[in-house]
Amino acid sequence: MAKHEEIAWIPMCIPDKGSPWFYHAGVRDLARDARDDFAKHCAMEWKALRAEGWRVVRVRLTTDLH
Repeated sequence: MAKHEEIAWIPMCIPDKGSPWFYHAGVRDLARDARDDFAKHCAMEWKALRAEGWRVVRVRLTTDLH
């Protein structure tokens, strides 16, 4: 079985208290798209989301190819 890896971007909440978590439906190829799509989903400005602890982070996606 072969593995396929690629880099993607995803919104991640880093709260003052508690554990960080991802918005899993927000994976995008470009950081800008992850940011803009998430802000649209929340109906908020990115500046306000950032103030609440949201960041767009790079992740490595790995898939097993059959």
